[in-house]
Amino acid sequence: ADNPESTAGGGATLLTTWDAWFVEDDYTVVAPFDTPEPLAVRWGWIHGGESSGQCILSKDVYDRVGEEAAVTTLVGTGPWDPQVWTAGVELKANAVVDHWRVTPGFAQLHMLEVPEEQVRVAMLRTGQADIIEAALKSVKSLVDEGFEANATLRNFYHAAVFMGGNFWYDPAVHTFEGEAVNIRPGFKPDDEHPWIGDPTDPVRHERARKVRVAMSMALDRAAISETILGGLAPISYIPGIPITVPEWNDKWEIPFDPEGAKALLAEAGYADGFEFDFWIPNDFPNVDVEVAQAIAAMWENIGIRAKQNTIAYTAGRPNLMTKEQDSPWMWFMVGDGINYASAHIRTATYNAHGVGWNGAVEIPELASFQNRWESLAGDRDAQIEVFSERADWLKEWMPFITVADVPKLWVTNPETVTGWKMFPHVEPGTVNNLETAQPVK
Repeated sequence: ADNPESTAGGGATLLTTWDAWFVEDDYTVVAPFDTPEPLAVRWGWIHGGESSGQCILSKDVYDRVGEEAAVTTLVGTGPWDPQVWTAGVELKANAVVDHWRVTPGFAQLHMLEVPEEQVRVAMLRTGQADIIEAALKSVKSLVDEGFEANATLRNFYHAAVFMGGNFWYDPAVHTFEGEAVNIRPGFKPDDEHPWIGDPTDPVRHERARKVRVAMSMALDRAAISETILGGLAPISYIPGIPITVPEWNDKWEIPFDPEGAKALLAEAGYADGFEFDFWIPNDFPNVDVEVAQAIAAMWENIGIRAKQNTIAYTAGRPNLMTKEQDSPWMWFMVGDGINYASAHIRTATYNAHGVGWNGAVEIPELASFQNRWESLAGDRDAQIEVFSERADWLKEWMPFITVADVPKLWVTNPETVTGWKMFPHVEPGTVNNLETAQPVK
């Protein structure tokens, strides 16, 4: 049954995907889909990883210790036996000898939450830590000193500006769960919101497109990658297809052309530029505030004045839930370095009309691309064609401005740790498989 007391962030989305689950027998749980129509564009959330998937919990533990204690009681069958765990502080665990899958190379695991970057770097340099998470600029300097960057996670996130307010579903045309869609409160296609298009008004729609393209052309992506991201983050122009894969086509590049950007703004009717509030969540690990500040400075060069608003994500999130966000904001899209399918799934999910969270951008064309992609499962060549068509569309309409594909690299001390290979994972920064790490003899 639905739990009205649940505060799960994705609860609303789940309710529009599933009917109530029920137990069929001792070994079977049935999870019926509410309707097949919205399934494809939500599949990325349903199986997106620890932050968005569903997991199985121990009812026995829940019944014995109660709801509050069950939340902090670790239950598992993995190769580490937790001894101490304080959420957001530390984890201490002992290796499980003769574990059925793998016996860890180290006898003990001690993980610490250390928020300050320079403290983590100092701990690695002084031997207080064997492995740390580090920003790319730190990774570059540490590698130069002889430490090693572990890239086996094989994923990245697009550092991206979401052009908020572009809610393009039309109540006269589109339905959701059998009823006409709602006009979102953040949908304000007017001269105060030059980046917001309106498919029912071709003239305004084209003006807004030119504004978004101009904002993308104003960005010196190479400078951002080299100076802020240590030269370790490849340039990104559109979400979904990295420039490093064979299927990339140079026609999707966005030139760094401030003068051309100014000309486009003039064509759109904004020769003197405009001003808006640029939300930069300052408390989210995959949002690089320095990158966002550089973007704002580059917009200033073409007459666009982005007033930086660095309120926490937790404070700004309600506007996303209510669809009131009506301006560009700094966020990210996850991807992987294996077949980059996850970036495509997430990009489409961000744009599906529905209840719950989205990035203040809802576009039926992108949901359509995703449904086509899902229907071609198993036919990689046909899926690549969909990728290519979608890339053409994204280049033209620019509902997102991506600047770099930021990899998640962990840094290890090669004098103490070797052989650590993580499982590739959709969620950036999801450290895992530490049991494969071996001590250096």
